[in-house]
Amino acid sequence: RRLGLPTRARLMDLETEVIAPLLDFWYEAYTRSEGAGRRLAKLIDLLMEGASAELWSRCMTNVGLLFTRAGVNAQLERMIHGARKVAEEGHASLQAMANLTESWMLLWQGRFAELEAAIQRTEEDLRWMGEPASLQARLISVKLTYQVMRDDKEAVRASHWALSAQVARLDRSSELPAVMLGFSLRALVAVDDWQTVRAQLPLLEGGAQGSTLIVPVVVLPHTVRITGAAVNSEASRDYDTAARVSGAGTLRLMFREV
Repeated sequence: RRLGLPTRARLMDLETEVIAPLLDFWYEAYTRSEGAGRRLAKLIDLLMEGASAELWSRCMTNVGLLFTRAGVNAQLERMIHGARKVAEEGHASLQAMANLTESWMLLWQGRFAELEAAIQRTEEDLRWMGEPASLQARLISVKLTYQVMRDDKEAVRASHWALSAQVARLDRSSELPAVMLGFSLRALVAVDDWQTVRAQLPLLEGGAQGSTLIVPVVVLPHTVRITGAAVNSEASRDYDTAARVSGAGTLRLMFREV
Protein backbone atom coordinates (compact mmCIF):
# COMPACT_ATOMS: atom_id res chain seq x y z
CA ARG A 1 0.00 0.00 0.00
CA ARG A 2 2.85 2.41 0.74
CA LEU A 3 4.41 1.75 -2.68
CA GLY A 4 1.17 2.91 -4.28
CA LEU A 5 1.20 6.37 -2.70
CA PRO A 6 3.37 8.09 -5.37
CA THR A 7 1.14 6.62 -8.07
CA ARG A 8 -2.02 7.81 -6.33
CA ALA A 9 -0.62 11.35 -6.19
CA ARG A 10 -0.59 11.60 -10.00
CA LEU A 11 -3.47 12.77 -12.17
CA MET A 12 -5.44 9.68 -13.27
CA ASP A 13 -8.55 8.90 -15.31
CA LEU A 14 -11.59 7.60 -13.40
CA GLU A 15 -11.04 3.95 -14.33
CA THR A 16 -7.51 4.04 -12.93
CA GLU A 17 -8.51 6.09 -9.91
CA VAL A 18 -11.03 3.53 -8.63
CA ILE A 19 -8.31 0.87 -8.37
CA ALA A 20 -6.81 2.39 -5.20
CA PRO A 21 -10.01 2.43 -3.07
CA LEU A 22 -10.96 -1.01 -4.44
CA LEU A 23 -7.62 -2.48 -3.34
CA ASP A 24 -7.90 -0.65 0.00
CA PHE A 25 -11.38 -2.11 0.46
CA TRP A 26 -10.12 -5.64 -0.20
CA TYR A 27 -7.27 -5.15 2.26
CA GLU A 28 -9.53 -3.78 5.01
CA ALA A 29 -12.24 -6.39 4.40
CA TYR A 30 -9.98 -9.44 4.33
CA THR A 31 -8.02 -8.30 7.39
CA ARG A 32 -11.37 -7.57 9.10
CA SER A 33 -10.37 -3.97 9.82
CA GLU A 34 -12.97 -1.38 10.77
CA GLY A 35 -12.32 0.75 7.69
CA ALA A 36 -13.89 -1.49 5.04
CA GLY A 37 -17.13 0.48 4.88
CA ARG A 38 -15.24 3.77 4.60
CA ARG A 39 -13.09 2.45 1.74
CA LEU A 40 -16.16 1.18 -0.09
CA ALA A 41 -17.84 4.56 0.36
CA LYS A 42 -14.84 6.22 -1.34
CA LEU A 43 -15.09 3.75 -4.24
CA ILE A 44 -18.81 4.45 -4.69
CA ASP A 45 -18.23 8.23 -4.56
CA LEU A 46 -15.78 7.87 -7.46
CA LEU A 47 -18.15 5.67 -9.46
CA MET A 48 -20.90 8.27 -9.04
CA GLU A 49 -18.69 10.86 -10.73
CA GLY A 50 -19.64 9.40 -14.09
CA ALA A 51 -18.27 5.85 -14.29
CA SER A 52 -19.38 3.71 -17.21
CA ALA A 53 -21.82 0.83 -16.78
CA GLU A 54 -18.97 -1.58 -17.49
CA LEU A 55 -16.85 -0.12 -14.69
CA TRP A 56 -19.79 -0.27 -12.26
CA SER A 57 -20.31 -3.91 -13.18
CA ARG A 58 -16.64 -4.85 -12.73
CA CYS A 59 -16.51 -3.20 -9.31
CA MET A 60 -19.73 -4.85 -8.13
CA THR A 61 -18.37 -8.26 -9.11
CA ASN A 62 -15.39 -7.69 -6.82
CA VAL A 63 -17.14 -6.45 -3.66
CA GLY A 64 -20.33 -8.50 -3.53
CA LEU A 65 -19.56 -11.21 -0.94
CA LEU A 66 -18.20 -9.14 1.94
CA PHE A 67 -21.49 -8.17 3.60
CA THR A 68 -20.45 -9.17 7.10
CA ARG A 69 -17.70 -6.54 7.38
CA ALA A 70 -18.35 -3.45 9.52
CA GLY A 71 -20.14 -0.66 7.67
CA VAL A 72 -20.31 -2.53 4.37
CA ASN A 73 -24.06 -3.27 4.19
CA ALA A 74 -25.14 0.37 4.07
CA GLN A 75 -22.56 1.16 1.39
CA LEU A 76 -23.62 -1.83 -0.71
CA GLU A 77 -27.18 -0.51 -0.64
CA ARG A 78 -25.79 2.78 -2.00
CA MET A 79 -23.90 0.86 -4.67
CA ILE A 80 -26.98 -1.11 -5.74
CA HIS A 81 -29.03 2.10 -5.95
CA GLY A 82 -26.33 3.88 -7.95
CA ALA A 83 -25.90 0.94 -10.33
CA ARG A 84 -29.63 0.80 -10.99
CA LYS A 85 -29.70 4.47 -11.92
CA VAL A 86 -26.93 3.90 -14.47
CA ALA A 87 -28.66 0.72 -15.72
CA GLU A 88 -31.78 2.73 -16.56
CA GLU A 89 -29.89 3.97 -19.63
CA GLY A 90 -30.27 0.51 -21.20
CA HIS A 91 -27.56 -1.56 -19.51
CA ALA A 92 -29.30 -4.87 -18.82
CA SER A 93 -26.19 -6.69 -17.58
CA LEU A 94 -25.57 -4.04 -14.91
CA GLN A 95 -29.22 -4.28 -13.83
CA ALA A 96 -28.80 -8.04 -13.45
CA MET A 97 -25.57 -7.57 -11.46
CA ALA A 98 -27.33 -5.12 -9.14
CA ASN A 99 -30.13 -7.65 -8.59
CA LEU A 100 -27.57 -10.39 -7.87
CA THR A 101 -25.76 -8.21 -5.33
CA GLU A 102 -29.07 -7.37 -3.67
CA SER A 103 -29.94 -11.08 -3.56
CA TRP A 104 -26.74 -11.91 -1.66
CA MET A 105 -27.41 -9.06 0.77
CA LEU A 106 -31.01 -10.18 1.40
CA LEU A 107 -29.80 -13.75 1.88
CA TRP A 108 -27.32 -12.87 4.62
CA GLN A 109 -29.85 -10.58 6.29
CA GLY A 110 -32.35 -13.45 6.47
CA ARG A 111 -35.00 -11.58 4.42
CA PHE A 112 -36.09 -14.66 2.53
CA ALA A 113 -39.42 -13.47 1.11
CA GLU A 114 -37.66 -10.48 -0.46
CA LEU A 115 -34.85 -12.75 -1.59
CA GLU A 116 -37.20 -15.01 -3.53
CA ALA A 117 -38.70 -11.96 -5.28
CA ALA A 118 -35.19 -10.68 -6.13
CA ILE A 119 -34.20 -14.08 -7.55
CA GLN A 120 -37.33 -14.10 -9.71
CA ARG A 121 -36.54 -10.60 -11.03
CA THR A 122 -33.01 -11.67 -11.87
CA GLU A 123 -34.20 -14.81 -13.65
CA GLU A 124 -36.50 -12.66 -15.79
CA ASP A 125 -33.63 -10.27 -16.60
CA LEU A 126 -31.36 -13.14 -17.61
CA ARG A 127 -33.99 -14.76 -19.82
CA TRP A 128 -34.41 -11.45 -21.65
CA MET A 129 -30.61 -11.22 -22.06
CA GLY A 130 -30.33 -14.73 -23.51
CA GLU A 131 -29.18 -16.37 -20.24
CA PRO A 132 -25.46 -15.44 -20.25
CA ALA A 133 -23.47 -18.21 -18.56
CA SER A 134 -21.44 -16.08 -16.14
CA LEU A 135 -24.50 -14.34 -14.69
CA GLN A 136 -26.52 -17.56 -14.69
CA ALA A 137 -23.76 -19.28 -12.71
CA ARG A 138 -23.70 -16.45 -10.15
CA LEU A 139 -27.47 -16.59 -9.74
CA ILE A 140 -27.41 -20.37 -9.20
CA SER A 141 -24.74 -19.88 -6.50
CA VAL A 142 -27.17 -17.63 -4.62
CA LYS A 143 -29.91 -20.24 -4.93
CA LEU A 144 -27.53 -22.98 -3.79
CA THR A 145 -26.69 -21.10 -0.59
CA TYR A 146 -30.36 -20.49 0.14
CA GLN A 147 -31.16 -24.16 -0.44
CA VAL A 148 -28.35 -25.23 1.90
CA MET A 149 -29.79 -22.96 4.60
CA ARG A 150 -33.15 -24.70 4.13
CA ASP A 151 -31.42 -28.11 4.13
CA ASP A 152 -33.15 -28.97 0.85
CA LYS A 153 -30.91 -31.77 -0.43
CA GLU A 154 -32.86 -32.46 -3.63
CA ALA A 155 -32.88 -28.78 -4.60
CA VAL A 156 -29.13 -28.52 -3.90
CA ARG A 157 -28.43 -31.52 -6.12
CA ALA A 158 -30.59 -30.09 -8.94
CA SER A 159 -28.87 -26.70 -8.66
CA HIS A 160 -25.48 -28.38 -8.71
CA TRP A 161 -26.23 -29.97 -12.08
CA ALA A 162 -27.67 -26.70 -13.38
CA LEU A 163 -24.51 -24.90 -12.29
CA SER A 164 -22.34 -27.59 -13.88
CA ALA A 165 -24.14 -26.99 -17.18
CA GLN A 166 -23.38 -23.26 -16.96
CA VAL A 167 -19.75 -23.92 -16.01
CA ALA A 168 -19.38 -25.96 -19.21
CA ARG A 169 -20.30 -22.82 -21.17
CA LEU A 170 -17.72 -20.59 -19.44
CA ASP A 171 -14.28 -19.65 -20.71
CA ARG A 172 -12.02 -22.38 -19.31
CA SER A 173 -9.00 -20.04 -19.27
CA SER A 174 -10.57 -17.98 -16.46
CA GLU A 175 -10.79 -18.88 -12.77
CA LEU A 176 -14.59 -18.65 -12.69
CA PRO A 177 -15.36 -22.27 -13.77
CA ALA A 178 -13.20 -23.79 -11.01
CA VAL A 179 -14.47 -21.32 -8.41
CA MET A 180 -18.10 -22.03 -9.25
CA LEU A 181 -17.63 -25.81 -9.35
CA GLY A 182 -15.79 -25.71 -6.02
CA PHE A 183 -18.63 -23.62 -4.55
CA SER A 184 -21.16 -26.17 -5.80
CA LEU A 185 -19.23 -29.10 -4.32
CA ARG A 186 -19.07 -27.40 -0.92
CA ALA A 187 -22.85 -26.99 -1.06
CA LEU A 188 -23.17 -30.74 -1.71
CA VAL A 189 -20.89 -31.42 1.25
CA ALA A 190 -23.12 -29.24 3.44
CA VAL A 191 -26.12 -31.48 2.68
CA ASP A 192 -24.02 -34.66 3.04
CA ASP A 193 -24.18 -35.74 -0.61
CA TRP A 194 -20.72 -37.31 -0.70
CA GLN A 195 -21.52 -39.66 -3.57
CA THR A 196 -21.94 -36.74 -5.99
CA VAL A 197 -18.92 -34.95 -4.52
CA ARG A 198 -16.64 -37.94 -5.13
CA ALA A 199 -17.92 -38.28 -8.69
CA GLN A 200 -17.30 -34.59 -9.45
CA LEU A 201 -13.90 -34.04 -7.79
CA PRO A 202 -11.88 -35.13 -10.87
CA LEU A 203 -13.32 -32.11 -12.73
CA LEU A 204 -11.25 -29.85 -10.47
CA GLU A 205 -7.97 -31.56 -11.28
CA GLY A 206 -5.42 -29.68 -13.32
CA GLY A 207 -4.27 -26.15 -12.60
CA ALA A 208 -3.47 -24.37 -9.37
CA GLN A 209 -7.01 -23.06 -8.88
CA GLY A 210 -8.53 -26.54 -9.06
CA SER A 211 -5.94 -27.96 -6.69
CA THR A 212 -6.56 -25.28 -4.09
CA LEU A 213 -10.29 -26.03 -4.20
CA ILE A 214 -9.91 -29.83 -3.90
CA VAL A 215 -8.07 -29.61 -0.56
CA PRO A 216 -10.85 -27.72 1.32
CA VAL A 217 -13.51 -30.10 -0.03
CA VAL A 218 -11.56 -33.20 1.04
CA VAL A 219 -10.89 -31.96 4.57
CA LEU A 220 -14.42 -30.63 5.10
CA PRO A 221 -15.82 -33.68 6.97
CA HIS A 222 -13.27 -33.26 9.75
CA THR A 223 -13.81 -29.49 9.87
CA VAL A 224 -17.60 -29.83 9.85
CA ARG A 225 -17.54 -32.24 12.82
CA ILE A 226 -15.32 -29.89 14.85
CA THR A 227 -17.40 -26.83 13.96
CA GLY A 228 -20.67 -28.63 14.69
CA ALA A 229 -19.45 -29.68 18.13
CA ALA A 230 -18.28 -26.14 18.91
CA VAL A 231 -21.61 -24.60 17.82
CA ASN A 232 -23.63 -27.12 19.83
CA SER A 233 -21.64 -26.35 22.95
CA GLU A 234 -22.16 -22.59 22.49
CA ALA A 235 -25.87 -22.98 21.76
CA SER A 236 -26.60 -24.04 25.34
CA ARG A 237 -24.90 -21.06 26.99
CA ASP A 238 -26.81 -18.38 28.90
CA TYR A 239 -26.28 -15.58 26.36
CA ASP A 240 -27.72 -17.77 23.61
CA THR A 241 -30.76 -18.65 25.72
CA ALA A 242 -31.29 -14.96 26.49
CA ALA A 243 -31.18 -14.11 22.80
CA ARG A 244 -33.76 -16.80 22.04
CA VAL A 245 -36.08 -15.46 24.74
CA SER A 246 -35.77 -11.95 23.27
CA GLY A 247 -37.01 -13.28 19.92
CA ALA A 248 -33.78 -13.86 17.98
CA GLY A 249 -34.14 -16.07 14.92
CA THR A 250 -31.80 -18.84 13.77
CA LEU A 251 -29.67 -16.64 11.49
CA ARG A 252 -29.16 -13.99 14.15
CA LEU A 253 -28.20 -16.63 16.70
CA MET A 254 -25.68 -18.11 14.28
CA PHE A 255 -24.06 -14.97 12.91
CA ARG A 256 -24.48 -12.49 15.77
CA GLU A 257 -24.49 -14.56 18.95
CA VAL A 258 -22.67 -17.87 18.36
